[in-house]
Amino acid sequence: MQDWQQRVVGEEAELSMKIEKLDAFIKTASYSKLHPDDRVLLDTQLKYMSAYRAVLVARIKRFELPADVGRVED
Repeated sequence: MQDWQQRVVGEEAELSMKIEKLDAFIKTASYSKLHPDDRVLLDTQLKYMSAYRAVLVARIKRFELPADVGRVED
């Protein structure tokens, strides 16, 4: 795998962790206590982070790696 491909794989992994954390926060009581504008912004952030992750996953799938290396399952 080339260096730039490894960076894309790493970026997707980091982004996935951030998405999981934000999604978990959105399900908490703390989230529901936020100002409605802040909740909208966080929801929007999650939406675009997820879309960005989908692009990274599509790019990774095109790297033509062996099935067990660097693949990200949806």
